[in-house]
Amino acid sequence: MLKKKIFILSYLVFVFTSFSDETDYFLVQTGDNSEYQYYTIKNLENGYIIETQFDISQMSSSGGQLSWEVVNYKDNIIFNALRENNTIKLNGIFKGEEISKTYELDSLPWYQYPEYS
Repeated sequence: MLKKKIFILSYLVFVFTSFSDETDYFLVQTGDNSEYQYYTIKNLENGYIIETQFDISQMSSSGGQLSWEVVNYKDNIIFNALRENNTIKLNGIFKGEEISKTYELDSLPWYQYPEYS
């Protein structure tokens, strides 16, 4: 199911990157729960930004993730993740607990799907 969700998000990103500041929505279903997620895609010179209700992602022109910022005051979640070469640095607060982590990656693109990661 996660692969299907990642495929849907990737499809949406590539379909709408040719439009400027395009806002749309898609239905997210997890078990018996479902909700609509709204997003806006903004084109940049070397990529694009995807904004949803709680997060902002900066993507490269090839589709890989460069950064991810989440702000959800209701659940006390405020953090950012930044890719530098093959390393992701994650800092902030997750459900009231301070976090600071580093993740090593290979050279493949990073795709973060915030709702299911």
